[in-house]
Amino acid sequence: MINGVRKLNYNLYKDAGFTQILGNGTSSTVTFTDSYTLGLEPVTKNYTVYARLPSQPLAAASTFQDTITVTQPWLYNKKSLKSKFFSLGSNFVAYMD
Repeated sequence: MINGVRKLNYNLYKDAGFTQILGNGTSSTVTFTDSYTLGLEPVTKNYTVYARLPSQPLAAASTFQDTITVTQPWLYNKKSLKSKFFSLGSNFVAYMD
């Protein structure tokens, strides 16, 4: 997360126990996998993501923000369609270790 030139390191996790780091599925990271039928009506899916900030001794109290980019690949009849990219904005209230 960033506030001007100040940065806070963090990881995003799939589980509340902070054992499954979210990523692209490589280097010991995991992804969310789901399926649903595309139709005329919009489909909404909610996924809980957990953030953890390791201890950072030089961090000062302030407001930090970041943008998380999510890739949604679409498959139709087992053929890959063009991936749709979108940004997910989020506000975190987090406690440091």
